[in-house]
Amino acid sequence: MENILMMLSETTKEVFKTMMSIELDMQNEKLNEQTEKIHMSSIITLDGTIRGALVFHCSNNFAQIITSTLLNDDGTELLQEVEIKDAISELTNIIAGSLKNKVSELGHTFSLSIPKTLNWQEYTNEMGSISKEKIIKFKSNEEYFFLELLSENKEKFKKTS
Repeated sequence: MENILMMLSETTKEVFKTMMSIELDMQNEKLNEQTEKIHMSSIITLDGTIRGALVFHCSNNFAQIITSTLLNDDGTELLQEVEIKDAISELTNIIAGSLKNKVSELGHTFSLSIPKTLNWQEYTNEMGSISKEKIIKFKSNEEYFFLELLSENKEKFKKTS
């Protein structure tokens, strides 16, 4: 599990640096301590030797920053909600696809669903009280986001080649 979380962290940093020239730092805070600042979540399910989901959580402000950066917008135009959801979904998809390539080195194979983007209330209603143990917090300047790895088969995360 630690190997996959480390790969997820490395992958995320690479994607942000390559696509948006954004440097990220990892933080140690838990998701439960910061939920009041989360407004949007994008979910991709994993189905294969790893079954579960990868979830990207962020504030509306960070979602707008990401969208503006991906669209090469200078921030002067008002972004539509659909543009923001599309950008966050696409970013989650790129991170999940990159993670899929990396974990194949550990012998894992899985397919990815189409991303689904929800507001925080919709996410908590849909996911219920799933354990929030496999979470990584990232920070860029004063903004931050969380990546959460949910698994239906925890033992599979330990598989090595």
